[in-house]
Amino acid sequence: MKISKKTKDTYRFMFTFIRGWLFLAGILFGFTIFVYLLTLSLRNSKIFLSYYILGVIISLVLFLGVGLIFINQLLKWYSLSKIKKHPKKNNPEVAVILGYDGFKIIGNLFISTYLGVEYLLRYLGLMNKSFNVFITPSKREFNDLLNNKNIKIFYLVGHGSKRGFVLNRKENIFYSDYANSKIVKNEIHLYHCGHSEGKTLIDYIVKRENREKCHAVNDKIMVISYILKFYDLYKKENEK
Repeated sequence: MKISKKTKDTYRFMFTFIRGWLFLAGILFGFTIFVYLLTLSLRNSKIFLSYYILGVIISLVLFLGVGLIFINQLLKWYSLSKIKKHPKKNNPEVAVILGYDGFKIIGNLFISTYLGVEYLLRYLGLMNKSFNVFITPSKREFNDLLNNKNIKIFYLVGHGSKRGFVLNRKENIFYSDYANSKIVKNEIHLYHCGHSEGKTLIDYIVKRENREKCHAVNDKIMVISYILKFYDLYKKENEK
């Protein structure tokens, strides 16, 4: 039986990284609570106000809350603290844009898009690239960065589609808005989903001869997959 890439990536994430082990521990802990409370509800439904279904719901909420959401938020906080320690450069060559990662997007409850960014930053450091990280910038701030001729390379990390990217809680950008732009960049790497029809920002403003160097996908992608991609970039460069 052929194992899908998503399944392989999930197992690899769980068993390669300390963060994966923490997720696994959280799942096991949450599942233990779930089984324990479910057993109690089967033995004596009065514990849950005489409603068996309430016992099941409480068990599932605790399983998801303790086992996944709490661990994810803890790791997100740790990742952001590491990201924010990188000093700001005056004239960076690279801009790393971290998009919206709040609860408005349900998937962010369970795994944050920020978890693998530290590996990307380490990779850029090994490549001697001067970079700044911009967390949930406004549309105006993003456009100012695009218009900055000193910044040649962009990494967009978060949620989106082939048509655009979620910048923050209130604002998205649509790549077609740059169809007639005179902005030219050396590279743009899109670490978000690439489903739907349309052209990406790469197609509009990256030098034609450089487009094959750029990263983008043509379908939905798990956050875990680009955590692993950042890790592989860092590991490969670190082994040289």
